[in-house]
Amino acid sequence: MGFGIGGVVAVFLVRFAQPIEGDEYLWVVEGDVPSAYLVTDDAENALSALEIYCQLMEEWVTAVENEESLDGVFPVNAPPDNKHATMLRSRLDFINTKIWPNFRE
Repeated sequence: MGFGIGGVVAVFLVRFAQPIEGDEYLWVVEGDVPSAYLVTDDAENALSALEIYCQLMEEWVTAVENEESLDGVFPVNAPPDNKHATMLRSRLDFINTKIWPNFRE
């Protein structure tokens, strides 16, 4: 476990015995947010992985709210409707206002 806030979000670094599509390690984000896995290329630690996750989720929320195509947007395991976009935005806002101020350098 690289980072976590109980009941909110956790970031894990997972190592595979055999690489998957060339990746030996992946970041996995879980919690009261849509689950996702991220390659480690641009995320050197758990907090940078969470930051990238939030950016990707924000792109999905914006696309759904603006009724834009989800082609090229990180896939989210939730129906692409305003209800789920609003729920995800609320969670992202919580991370941005309550979590980041305590952990950003």
